[in-house]
Amino acid sequence: GMLVDVDAARARVAEHQAKDDDTRAWLQGQGIEVKARLSDAGKHAAAAAIGGVFPMAKNGAPLLNKTTLAPYKDHPVAAALLSLNGSRGLAQQVLDYVDDDGRVRPDIDMCRQATGRWSITAPALTTFGKKGDLGDRDLFVAAPGHVLFAVDLSQIDVRGVAALSQDSAMIAALQPGHDWHTSVAIELF
Repeated sequence: GMLVDVDAARARVAEHQAKDDDTRAWLQGQGIEVKARLSDAGKHAAAAAIGGVFPMAKNGAPLLNKTTLAPYKDHPVAAALLSLNGSRGLAQQVLDYVDDDGRVRPDIDMCRQATGRWSITAPALTTFGKKGDLGDRDLFVAAPGHVLFAVDLSQIDVRGVAALSQDSAMIAALQPGHDWHTSVAIELF
């Protein structure tokens, strides 16, 4: 398993919580009812404050999510709501799965995804630090006397299978400019 700096994870969760509490208080001050979640009345008030046109849920409340708020991201209410979206944070996700020895041991499944990608869950480690943003990766630390490093080996799992099997179609799909997973998805769907 991967060793976690549990104290740093707890501090990060507390930071997120304090920020979220401040954001909720600010929204309340704007007349937008929000507790743990945005109430239906709060959604109507937020949509009115933003002045946007939003799709409606079956219950008649505006759908205010990352996608529908994106065009209004510069509006202070939309920005506040976006900051709360997913604010539970990766640090809390790590703490949810840390064992007594301070390590997380994720579930790794090579066959779960229809696209052929590996699935790593409990916690979802593949969501940490995408596209150059290291995010919460610093919560993982090396054991004493060891070094931890990260590498991004594009499609390495499939490349290994292609090398071992010498499958010519698979090797061709892995040439520069091609994406194996996209090719598989096109074939399947």
